[in-house]
Amino acid sequence: MSTIEIPIESDEWERIVRVAKATAWDDRDNPPVLQHPFPGLGADPQWRLRCIDGTLVEVRHDVPWIESFAVALPTRLVIHGAVLANLEGGCVLTIDDKRYATVRGSNGSNSVHDLLPVPSGYELPNPWQPTASATIEATRLFNCLYPASLPPTGLEQAEPPPLELGISDGEIGFLANWSMAGGHKATFRTPAETDGSARLGFWPTGLTDLVSGATRGSETVALAMFDEWLRVTTDDWTAWVPPTDLVCTRWIPQATEILKKAGESVTPISEDAFSVTGNPAVRVTFHDVVDQQVLRISTVLATNVEDELDVRQRIDGIVHSRPGLKGWFEEGRVVFAIDLDVARVDELPHTLHRFRSQLHGFDLLLSIGDPLHDLFTEAGLVE
Repeated sequence: MSTIEIPIESDEWERIVRVAKATAWDDRDNPPVLQHPFPGLGADPQWRLRCIDGTLVEVRHDVPWIESFAVALPTRLVIHGAVLANLEGGCVLTIDDKRYATVRGSNGSNSVHDLLPVPSGYELPNPWQPTASATIEATRLFNCLYPASLPPTGLEQAEPPPLELGISDGEIGFLANWSMAGGHKATFRTPAETDGSARLGFWPTGLTDLVSGATRGSETVALAMFDEWLRVTTDDWTAWVPPTDLVCTRWIPQATEILKKAGESVTPISEDAFSVTGNPAVRVTFHDVVDQQVLRISTVLATNVEDELDVRQRIDGIVHSRPGLKGWFEEGRVVFAIDLDVARVDELPHTLHRFRSQLHGFDLLLSIGDPLHDLFTEAGLVE
């Protein structure tokens, strides 16, 4: 990469600063990335950012393609570039051999900065046709989205739930369900020009901040709902908001709380899973099985197990003798599990106790005459 000079006008510097601040930019995790992709890839030169909730943002860049590159710029460089462009009537960004970046005003004022590592996870999606879409004035969108993202009185410190966006005939709406925290449900709707109907759950922090801090009230905002993304497009930026499973995010926190009240030690793993310490340690995950949502309690009792007929017969014997118990091999591991319908989540502590009881002594049954002597020992247990 040779030295590249990019003249950037004042309005673009102000645009990227405005949008980047709305994403809570951070040099360590989500610095602004300026990218000039190869023209054959079908993407225009642009800035890219990422919100703390995983929302990806592409910001319009007005300079035509020069050569292919992608650089992560420190926030102070971008802010200083905006200041110089405003005070001195123009500012040039210079990229020097992928190591340094300089912003220089028209009167000669400048600053030099090290480039930052380009983070992973900035790749934009390329979905097919949307299932539903809507256009709406930015002010109207904000007046509907913002109150939906606020907590009810008395629940300001509670973990906020995701919102559900619904697009229907002639309107959009945001449903906030605080019932898991002891609050109530509320839906906020507003008229919009729509095409199709669909629903999607999402975490609202990134989009709310963008609509609040990086739109002009009278501009038109376009929403397009895909299976895996919500795309929100304005004059200056496009946001790609990842969906979240509303059923999962409703039941996992409730299951966690129930087990904690029963005296269990619970550690979150992901949005749809957590672990519970004990003998044996278990993992609880949410699954959508056909027409039923279940919480699956599972544990790995042994690793490095040979998949032999004798061992399988012993596993099958245990499973058949214990109603509801599942057992299988998984890449050399012996795994057991039991499913609980989410509607019976209050029974989770009892089901966990029964699951552990069903596995009591299983190490002895398997270890006779085969090499699985490590079951239920510190060496054999895997959380």
